[in-house]
Amino acid sequence: MKFDLNPKIYISAVLAMLAVVVIITLAHAAPRPTLEASASTTSFLMVNVGTGRLLINVNKLADAIYKAENSIKFPYGIVSINTHGNKEYARKICINTINHALRDWNGRGDFIAFLGSRFAPIGVANDPNNLNANWIKNVRYFFKQ
Repeated sequence: MKFDLNPKIYISAVLAMLAVVVIITLAHAAPRPTLEASASTTSFLMVNVGTGRLLINVNKLADAIYKAENSIKFPYGIVSINTHGNKEYARKICINTINHALRDWNGRGDFIAFLGSRFAPIGVANDPNNLNANWIKNVRYFFKQ
C-alpha cells in the first residue's frame, strides 16, 4: 500500500509537531524547584530553586533533630511510630521524613521552619507544655554547630 501525501499537509503536520516540541522545551526550561540526589540520597540533597543551589546535609540535620529532641524514649522525637527506643530505626524514620519534606518544599523560605511545621507542629494534643514552640530555634542551633 502506497501513501501519497499532499506536500502542504505534510509540511503542516511537521510544523505542528515542531511547535509541540518547542512548547514542551520552553515549559521544562522555566526555573522551578527540583531535587537532584548526589551520591547518597540519605546524606545530601541539592535543591535548585532556579537561582542557585542550596546544599542540605540530611545527616547533619537528623543529628540536629536528635540533639534538639533529647529523648531516650522517643529518639529523634519520633512518636507517630513505636520505635521501642531503637535509635537506628528512629533515625531512618527521621531521614525519611526530612527527604519527604524536601520533596514537598517549594524552595522558598527557611527549610527548617517548613520541616518544623510538620515535625513539631504547635498546639497539638501530644505537646501539652508547648515545647514544640522551641523546636525550630533548637534545631537551627544544633544544625549550625
